[in-house]
Amino acid sequence: MWEPQFIMSAPDPFSEETMPTRLRDQQALTYELCRANYTFLLASQLFNVHRGVKRSATCYDKAVVQHQVRFRYR
Repeated sequence: MWEPQFIMSAPDPFSEETMPTRLRDQQALTYELCRANYTFLLASQLFNVHRGVKRSATCYDKAVVQHQVRFRYR
């Protein structure tokens, strides 16, 4: 699962810290920022990759790991 990460400046609002991470706290922050007319830019190297609900590695998972290892040791 690919999850974009936010990079925001100091005056920008924080996500609700009391909301458990399993309840889509980042989605709630994204929604609120959209409502406040924030502009989003996508940086290709700022994604958090995690297992999600998959149990066995797919060819795609293996390719992602190889890609990460290649860029980690440059």
